Amino acid sequence: DVFALQTALVTGGLYPPTGKTKNNCPINGNFGPCTQASVKEFQNLYEIEPVMGIVGPLTRGKLNELYSN
Repeated sequence: DVFALQTALVTGGLYPPTGKTKNNCPINGNFGPCTQASVKEFQNLYEIEPVMGIVGPLTRGKLNELYSN
C-alpha cells in the first residue's frame, strides 16, 4: 500500500517532498518521514484537514479519485 502511495505522490509531483531527492527518499514501500512530508504537501494542496501526514479517509478518497484506474 505504501509503495502505491509513493507512486501516486510521484505521479502528482509531490514525492520526494520539497527539499529532498530520490537519493534521500527512495521509493521503497516504507512509510517514513519522506512519505509523511509528501502526504502533508498533498493534504495542503487539496485542502484536506487536519494536515497530519496520515492517510485517513479524506486523503485516501482524494488519492483514489485522482489516481485509481
